[in-house]
Amino acid sequence: MTGRNLISAVLAVATLLAAAATADAFNMAISPMRFEFPLDARPVTRSLKVINQGSEPIGIRVKVGHWDLDEQNRLREIAPTEQSLDQWIIVRPLKLTIPPGKSRTLRFAVRPYTRPKPGEHRAMIFLEQTGAYQKNAQGIAMRFRFGVAVYAHVGQTIRKGDVKAVVAESRGFGVDIKSVGTANVRMNGKFGIWPANKFPGEKSARQALAAVSGKEKKIARPRGAAIAGLLPSTPVLPGYRRQINVPLAEELKPGKYRLVLAGKLGTSKLARSHLFQVPQ
Repeated sequence: MTGRNLISAVLAVATLLAAAATADAFNMAISPMRFEFPLDARPVTRSLKVINQGSEPIGIRVKVGHWDLDEQNRLREIAPTEQSLDQWIIVRPLKLTIPPGKSRTLRFAVRPYTRPKPGEHRAMIFLEQTGAYQKNAQGIAMRFRFGVAVYAHVGQTIRKGDVKAVVAESRGFGVDIKSVGTANVRMNGKFGIWPANKFPGEKSARQALAAVSGKEKKIARPRGAAIAGLLPSTPVLPGYRRQINVPLAEELKPGKYRLVLAGKLGTSKLARSHLFQVPQ
């Protein structure tokens, strides 16, 4: 991927990260935001809590759909199949109104109509606002639409991924991952970027990252590092290969740098470093 294309991809991811925070903008809280469970021929039941933290009642319509992620890791709704999880989910209620300061519970059951094939089956429970539009800080009228991902695993669950390449430039970096297991794979860990002349070595860098504390998407900066942060948990679906792009909170100055990734990829250790140059 060229530097220009990487910049575009990083900006797209930044937009997605901002969109993920829209629940707060709409004074909503949803818990949990993701479900994962084993599935066989027996029914599975789960519940989802939606909290209205605003000062006005909120109307919600519930839909269920089939999905995957496109080349830019954006949610893409696709046509259902006999083996797609959305065909087996029953949600109640499908419409609800939540008074201000109150919560409501959605319950859903998974009842396969056919014998599920081994592997990962996916669905998305969409919560769509009904009624009047709400204005954001810029005065734009909006309605929310949140998606709660549901993953059901049939047979052995193997979360395995291969890092094929790492690319980086002044505004962000990308990690090319191929998911080779039976279930989605995600990065779970931290990254740090050091000026090459201050790099303490890979072992020391990983130890430094492990030692620093983190909250939400930010972590303390290890000694000598130009920047550090948490790796995104964007899923790579089984059988897919995707580049996960990570925008930096600040642009790097010209010079030579060493990027270190530390943590896990699925159930495997993630320990990767990449030397790169930011041109003048």
